[in-house]
Amino acid sequence: MTNNQSLISKSAIVTGAGRGIGRATALMLAAHGARVCVNDVNPTAVSATAKAIADAGGTAMEFTGSADNKMPVQSMFQQVIEAWDTVDILVNCAGIEPQSGVLEQGEWEWMRTFEVNTKGTFLCTQIAGRVMREIGGGVIVTMGSSPLYPPQKTGYGAVAAAKAAVAEFTRRAAHELGQFGIRVNGVAPGYIKTPLTEPYCDTPGIRWGEPEDVAQVVTFLCSDAARFINGQIIAVDGGQSV
Repeated sequence: MTNNQSLISKSAIVTGAGRGIGRATALMLAAHGARVCVNDVNPTAVSATAKAIADAGGTAMEFTGSADNKMPVQSMFQQVIEAWDTVDILVNCAGIEPQSGVLEQGEWEWMRTFEVNTKGTFLCTQIAGRVMREIGGGVIVTMGSSPLYPPQKTGYGAVAAAKAAVAEFTRRAAHELGQFGIRVNGVAPGYIKTPLTEPYCDTPGIRWGEPEDVAQVVTFLCSDAARFINGQIIAVDGGQSV
């Protein structure tokens, strides 16, 4: 780790940090010196990630709540500010991936996909942006997706639409918040081995990455090594999208 990749003295919030990419990201940010607020809707998963950080010598805070609900999100940011004075880093990892096809998917499931993946990213980014504007800068990373999804004949239409919205929102947020010294970038993972994709990991012909592969890129984007990168969507898919 070089000095410009160090996150010592930085305070970070990672949503969806109970498992998969969110958990790997929280652990890696902590390994680089950041104090990490671990957020997820599953309290057991939150505690497990926070314990793993503490066991490795890092500093973690637990917060259980949904990223798409404004009141818990505001409480989370307030809790972090009270404990650590500020929020320097936000990583939006919270998301769901229903697999229903276009002809079968219910309206509630479609709307819920956008609430968690898109509205949650918006709410957390908005509140983080207001905090970071006051301190003169910060870093926000969103979690999109490669155009690739676990190989199914149907499904993932809602996820694809929601993640496309996240990508465009990321670019607009970067444009608007850049004047305040806030960098906003996105990461677009391809096939990554997580609890959500486990049923498909033995599919022939697919190159699978690990959550740590994505976490490495997120950590770089959060560091000063990426100080001249803003408004970008970085594909982490082993080259499958080219």
